[in-house]
Amino acid sequence: MKECVHSRSIDLKKACLKVLTTALLVLILSLTLQAVFVEGKYSVVSRYILYEDGTAMVTLFVSNIEGENVIYLPLEKGYNQYTLRVLQDSIPSPFNITSDGRLMIEVSGVTSVIVEYEASLGTLINDSIVEVNLNPFTQAVVVLPPNAALLYFSGKPQIDVESNGITNVILSYSEGGSYTIKFVPIPGGATVTSPSKPPTQQTTQAPAGGGMITFLVGGSAIAVAVALLLLFIFLRRRGEPIEPEMHVGLDERDLKLLKILERGEVSLAELAKESGLNKSVVWRRMKRLSDEGLVEQRYEKGKLVFKLTVKGIKKLKELK
Repeated sequence: MKECVHSRSIDLKKACLKVLTTALLVLILSLTLQAVFVEGKYSVVSRYILYEDGTAMVTLFVSNIEGENVIYLPLEKGYNQYTLRVLQDSIPSPFNITSDGRLMIEVSGVTSVIVEYEASLGTLINDSIVEVNLNPFTQAVVVLPPNAALLYFSGKPQIDVESNGITNVILSYSEGGSYTIKFVPIPGGATVTSPSKPPTQQTTQAPAGGGMITFLVGGSAIAVAVALLLLFIFLRRRGEPIEPEMHVGLDERDLKLLKILERGEVSLAELAKESGLNKSVVWRRMKRLSDEGLVEQRYEKGKLVFKLTVKGIKKLKELK
């Protein structure tokens, strides 16, 4: 089987992608004390949970919508429409996307709305540094991957670091804008456990105009050391050509997804769960496999499902 041309980045992408603890979620919500009003009387707060490959789980918390009939919420340009979910008072609800990339939601008689979706916001620089560009239209909370080393940020965020066996770096922006964040995902097998005592935190106010992070807290010293080492490697490789973000043929992860589809139709969420891959990664691979005629996709009861085509079944037999 042909190997993935971009295989040098695989080890860095094996860093843990675990759900943050309840304490972290409480911290994120506690940072959103002031309401930001858009297009009406309602208020919106954005949260970005970043993954090692530069994708993000974006959540919009909308409140103060009493008396509103329709609200409009801008989406990040790299949003994945198949991951969009809207909850009105905790109940799934329909929505529309306008031609200019905004979410239109009817909210008559509703008190709160939560919007969730995945978006591709980042790129990998020379197999070591992830650069993320985000454009929140209101105040925003950005959560880096566990144990990731923050290298650079733009704007003037408040920086909080939570240490509970792993290090979580959180940037809080008080207003909307266009921001760039660079970090190094640190390989490791850290897991999230329920804390027996409140996690330790350290808050740093960012200097005006952004800055380069060289040291966060004592608990992240190892992460920073690895980051500096990777920066040294990056500087030495500046004259080398950057490998393209593409695949030649099918790799092991493609084969894993095709084998899961052997049993019949499988949803996007089930593919992500069984393969252990991020949902956005699965989506990109399934789209490519669909373009190659190996996989067919369709909607069943509002859910996106995939199945092997005749060509896909034949290809899978050849690869076994």
